[in-house]
Amino acid sequence: MKKKRILRWFGVLLLLLLLSAAGIVLFWEKLPYQSAAETQIRRALSERGFNVTSLLVEKLSGEEAILTDIRLGKDPSLYASRMSAEYQFSEIRHGKLRSLTVDQPQIHLYQKDDGWRVGGLESLPVSESPGGVLDGDSIRALLPEKLGLTKGILNITAKNWAVVAPFDASADNAGAMTLTIPKLEATGLPRPVPPLAIKGKGKLEKDAMLWTFTVTGPDGAGGTGNVRLPFANPASGSAWIARAQYPWGGGWLRATKFDLPLAMNKPVDLTLEFENVDIASLLNDASGGKVQATGRVSGKLPVIYYPDGRIELNEGTADGLEKGTITVAPELIPGENQAQIETLRAALKNFQYTSLKIRVSQTADQKSTIHLALEGSNPNALEGRQVRLNVNLKGDILPLIQQSLLPIQDIRTLLKTKE
Repeated sequence: MKKKRILRWFGVLLLLLLLSAAGIVLFWEKLPYQSAAETQIRRALSERGFNVTSLLVEKLSGEEAILTDIRLGKDPSLYASRMSAEYQFSEIRHGKLRSLTVDQPQIHLYQKDDGWRVGGLESLPVSESPGGVLDGDSIRALLPEKLGLTKGILNITAKNWAVVAPFDASADNAGAMTLTIPKLEATGLPRPVPPLAIKGKGKLEKDAMLWTFTVTGPDGAGGTGNVRLPFANPASGSAWIARAQYPWGGGWLRATKFDLPLAMNKPVDLTLEFENVDIASLLNDASGGKVQATGRVSGKLPVIYYPDGRIELNEGTADGLEKGTITVAPELIPGENQAQIETLRAALKNFQYTSLKIRVSQTADQKSTIHLALEGSNPNALEGRQVRLNVNLKGDILPLIQQSLLPIQDIRTLLKTKE
């Protein structure tokens, strides 16, 4: 199923809420009793293809209507514990509401072989745009002056992963929107994802929905940016990431100011920034544990991430921030001059450096190379003299970079709709 259909289901949800609230008033003159109103609302929704399994009318007046225990479908279902609408009777006939508040909505979005479904709305056609609402002006015309969804829960279940997101949301008929997710939890992704808090502000334009967002995770992880979703084809939308970071190696791994196509059909060009990172996290992992080092480094590594998962490295550098030691396993130091190689291998057993520079590049066969420029000494080699060493290591930093880019791979998994 195309991704824009997911947004269409939310258009159906909005229409349903308005229909329920407006339906009470449309039957007001003919139905003075609440039970009769419930029957007529159920009938009206059933005629439109909705399976109403629960619906109660708590209040019915010329200015306010309250529905409770609203449930469409079975398991999974579309549910709200309470829905209240305020209006002027003269305006409701023209589809206008002063306010609409939905308490504890529960929305279930799940994946089937032929696409996605919204629990309780399965009877609606998957391939059609319900109501033609995917247009900024049309949506604004449907919105009440104030719309609020409080203490809701969104469940998204794919074949291999799932997301649970409690949320609060609001909108108005000027097109302003807010979204708060205090704790999004995801399971089944390529790597464990910590709980995330998300806050967003949006607005409706003629041809697109725009969102600015802040994501906050544990220990200072998170990011900020904005997303643009064209109504005609939301899959062609893109995110601009102002900042994304998470703690790593006792410091920070960060990327700033890059574009991220939501369909992941274009290369992502970004620069990974290492700030005050334990050098062991960088070199030990890249060498398979054959480089033991102490100290901290900061640096930058330009990366291009392709839609097929391939990674291209441009030359990156990192500088030592303090003195430290480094020990390199002999097999990582190749060479033809055996005497020189043995001298270098001996020096790099517990080499005490005062200056360290790391350069990372990529060869034509897609292998990464690590070059170390060291200044310092080894008390047990070269008579303890201060020396400068240039070392090309046999190591591949690409697996480490792939780990760093797993959040992007997670996005590809979340957006994947077919096996």
